Amino acid sequence: MSEPIKKIEQTPESYSPKDKPEIIKLAELATDVKINDEIVPLLFKKEIIHLPKSFLVGKKVTYPIAKQGVKEEDGGNPPLNLLWQQCGNDGTFDWIEKQKDHIYLEAHLGFYYNMTDSDTFSYIVGTLMDAETPVPEGFTYHEIPESEFAVCWYRYKDEDDIWSVAHSTVEKLMEEQGYEGTGGCSELYAFADEAYKAETGYNILGYLIAGRKKEEAK
Repeated sequence: MSEPIKKIEQTPESYSPKDKPEIIKLAELATDVKINDEIVPLLFKKEIIHLPKSFLVGKKVTYPIAKQGVKEEDGGNPPLNLLWQQCGNDGTFDWIEKQKDHIYLEAHLGFYYNMTDSDTFSYIVGTLMDAETPVPEGFTYHEIPESEFAVCWYRYKDEDDIWSVAHSTVEKLMEEQGYEGTGGCSELYAFADEAYKAETGYNILGYLIAGRKKEEAK
C-alpha cells in the first residue's frame, strides 16, 4: 500500500554527517545488479540483513487505510511527506543523527505498520536504534522484534520512475532468497543523501521488507 513519497528537500548542510555512510560510498560505485538472473535498472545493491530487537524512534501518524491514495480535497489522508517536513523543521532529524552510539542503520525510515489488524495504518518517520535509546518527550517509538529484512538500494534521478518498482523488486528478492514477508515495509534514506544529490544529481532510495525463511514459518 506504499504511497509514492518523495522526502521533503533539505539543504545539504542541514543534517549530513561528516563521515559518509557506507551506502553512499557504495552508491558512488553503483552498477546495476541482478535478481532472478534479470538486471534491475537503478538497483545497485541487494541484501538480506539481520537486526536485533530495536526501536524505530521518531514521529508518527495514524490514518484510515480506506482513505490512503485519495486526494486530500476529496476527503483523503494528508500526504505523508508532511510528516517528513515536520521532522526536518522541528529538530527531529537533528536529534536522531546525534545518537551515533545507538543507531543500527544510518538512514531515516518511513515505516508502514499495523496494516492488517485494523481499519487504520501507522506510518513513522525515524531511525532504527537499540532498545537502550532514551526516547525524549514529544517523540514516539515502534518496537521491532529481532528479524531479518530484505533490502534493495537504488540510485535514481528525479525523472526516473522508482516508486512503482521499489516494493515489488524487494518482493522478488525475497522470492529469490526463499523468504516471505512478516509485516512492515519501509523506505530508507541514507543520512548523506542530500549532499550526495547536490554533488551528483542522483537520489538514493533503500526499500526494506521484514521477512523470514519460508521453512521457518512451518
